[in-house]
Amino acid sequence: MLLAALLCSAPLLAVAGWEYVLLRSEDVFYEVRVGGYYSGSGSASRHGSSIILNADIRSESGATGPLNASLVVDGSYFTGQGTILGQRVTLSGRLDNPDTSKPPKSRGIRSARMVGSLNIEDGHRGRIVGLLPIRG
Repeated sequence: MLLAALLCSAPLLAVAGWEYVLLRSEDVFYEVRVGGYYSGSGSASRHGSSIILNADIRSESGATGPLNASLVVDGSYFTGQGTILGQRVTLSGRLDNPDTSKPPKSRGIRSARMVGSLNIEDGHRGRIVGLLPIRG
């Protein structure tokens, strides 16, 4: 249910007259949303086999601060550590790419994306969803 809420809050992909971003490359920029006890938005920049993630976060208790993490890419997966409001966080997930051999309306995934989990040292957990910005 949380993932559905995150996906609904993410930028819309099917906007009339806009192209889908189809290809994942070694150097890309994702717009990210974080959900769970800690929520917020920010960006992730991939350069080769590393991703740098930065987001502005707000906890359910009202505390605000940054999420900063350095992630390592291995094939279609990423892992790494960072901090969220000064606490250690471990992240893991995957990078999905659309099947460009199918017509656009037949693809389950229409844009490259990153999805993953956050495990925070205080015991809270969360999800992260990142999409490539739509070219318009």
